[in-house]
Amino acid sequence: MAETRPKTPRAKFVCHACNVRKRACNKALPACSFCAARNLQCIYDITALGKKGQRKYNPGRNFVALQPPSPPWSASASAPCIASAIPVPEVTLQGSTDIHRSVNQQVLSIFKLTGRTLEDVIEYYFETFQQACPVISPELFKDALSQSSRASDVPPVDYSILLLAMCLITALPCLDRPLQLSSVTRDWLYATTKSLFAQAHATVSNSLPLIQAAFLIAVCEYSCARPQAAHVTINTCHLLAEILGVKKATLKTSQSPVECFDTQQTEIARRNLTSAIAIFERLILIELDLIKSPPRTECPGMRSWLPLQLGLKYYPESQPPISPASSNVSPKDDDVFECRAQVISFLDLILRTTQSVSETNKESALSELASLDVKLRTFLGDMMFESSKRQNTFCAPVALSIRCLFLLHRTTLGILPTGNDERDHQARTISQAALGTACEMVSDVMKFRITKKIMPITCYYNLQATIKWLQEWMDYTA
Repeated sequence: MAETRPKTPRAKFVCHACNVRKRACNKALPACSFCAARNLQCIYDITALGKKGQRKYNPGRNFVALQPPSPPWSASASAPCIASAIPVPEVTLQGSTDIHRSVNQQVLSIFKLTGRTLEDVIEYYFETFQQACPVISPELFKDALSQSSRASDVPPVDYSILLLAMCLITALPCLDRPLQLSSVTRDWLYATTKSLFAQAHATVSNSLPLIQAAFLIAVCEYSCARPQAAHVTINTCHLLAEILGVKKATLKTSQSPVECFDTQQTEIARRNLTSAIAIFERLILIELDLIKSPPRTECPGMRSWLPLQLGLKYYPESQPPISPASSNVSPKDDDVFECRAQVISFLDLILRTTQSVSETNKESALSELASLDVKLRTFLGDMMFESSKRQNTFCAPVALSIRCLFLLHRTTLGILPTGNDERDHQARTISQAALGTACEMVSDVMKFRITKKIMPITCYYNLQATIKWLQEWMDYTA
C-alpha cells in the first residue's frame, strides 16, 4: 500500500507578495513556495472576508462624492424663499460684463428683500456712518453711479459690493437710527456680503471701492464683537491698499477747477481710508490681546489720525473749491474728530512703549507709561467736563480713553517686578487704583446711561475689560 503524504495546510487567500507580483501562489502555510525560495516574509490576510469591499486607498468607480455643505442660513424657516429670491447664474459666466450684471442683480435683489431702495441706502449711509468715518467721497460715488445709469449699463462689480457693504453697515444696532430689515437677518446679510465680496475680489482683483467695502465689513465685524474675523479683514484691507498704493499723499492741484476738485476728493478719500484702517487695526489688536505684535500700518503724528471732510459740492460758476479741511461741517464734529485723534495718538504711544519693553529698559518704559498716564487722565478729565456741557457729545472719545486706561495700567502691572521694593509697590498701588476708577466709570455708564442714546461699541469692550479685571482682583485679594 502506497504511503500517504500528510496534507499541507493551505491558506484561504494568496499572500501579499504573490498578489502584488501577479504570480501564482500555492498558499502553503506557514510560507508559500515562492516566498520560501526567495527568503521573503510571507504574509496572508487571514481576516479577509469572502465579500469584496472598497479599497480605502483607491475607491475607483465606487467613489461617492460628498454633498456640498448647506449655506449658513439654511436652518432658518424663511431660508428657501430668501435663497430663491436672489438670482444665481446656473452656467459659467463668459464675459466680465455678465459678471458685473449678475452681481448687480443679486445686490438689487438683496435690497428688495431688506425693504430698502438703492437711494435709501446711499442717503442714509452718508447721513450716519459717513459723519463718523468719512472714507467715501459722496460726490464722486454718486457721479460714478450716475455715469453708469446714463450709459444704460450696470455699475462695476466693486461698486455693487460697496453698495452692499454700505447697506450692511447702516443696519448695525450701534447706530442711532439703524435701518430696519424687513425679511432678512443681519447674520444672513453679513454672510451674503462676505460671499459676494470674495466673488468681486476674484473678478476685479483690486480697486479703491473694493478696499472701502472690505473696510466697512471689518468695521461691522468689530462692532458685532467678532474681533478675530475683523483682524483678518482689516489685514486684507491693508494689503490691498498697499498694493494699490493708497497712501496719505499731499493734495494735488490742477489748473482746471473741476479736475482740481475730483483730484482732491480722491486723494482725501485715500488718506482718510488709510488713517481709518490704521485706527481700527490698533483697536482690534487690543481686543485680541496682541499688543506685542507691531501694527502693519503707520501713521506718524497726531494730525495723521485727523480725517479731512468729504462733503463738498462743486458748482461750475463758482471759484475753485475751498480747502477740504474747512468744509461745511459743524465745529462740534471737528472737535469730536480732534478728540478722537488725540486719544488714538495716546493709544499708539502706549502700544509702541509696550512693544519696546525688554529686560534692559523696563525702568524707562515704566517712566514713559507713567508720563502717558498723567497726560491721558488730564485729557480725559477735560473731555468729560466738555461732554457734560454738550450733552454727551464726546461719548466715543471718552469711552476710547477709558479703554486706553485699562491697557496702560494692565501693561504697567505686567512690567512691574514682584519684589518688595517700595517704589514698585507704590506704582502697583497707583495702577490698581486707576483700574478700579476705570471700572467705576464703566459701571456708572451702564447704570445712568440715557436709554435713547446708543452707546459706542467701545463700551462693550470696556465692560469686558471691567469684568476681567474685577475677577482677577477678587482672586488677588482672596
